Amino acid sequence: TCNFFIGAGLILGIEELSPGTFDFKETIPNFVKALYFIIITSTTIGFGDITPSNIYGRIFTILTLFFIAFIFIIKLIRVKILKRLINFHS
Repeated sequence: TCNFFIGAGLILGIEELSPGTFDFKETIPNFVKALYFIIITSTTIGFGDITPSNIYGRIFTILTLFFIAFIFIIKLIRVKILKRLINFHS
């Protein structure tokens, strides 16, 4: 959950400070909308109502999704290992 806040702060900063921002005020204008964007994107719902407005925001979003997928795979592997250990000791 803390990662959502970090991600929201990063996407907000990237969108605000990057050159080539077309219409920042209509995409991710504040931290609450940035947090909303990160949560909706990371849960793969992706409504499309808020989108990054420049290439840096899009690259960050892609990297964030890869990171979240990696964490999800690690957690699945941990569950499988724990299941094997429980079955081994039973």
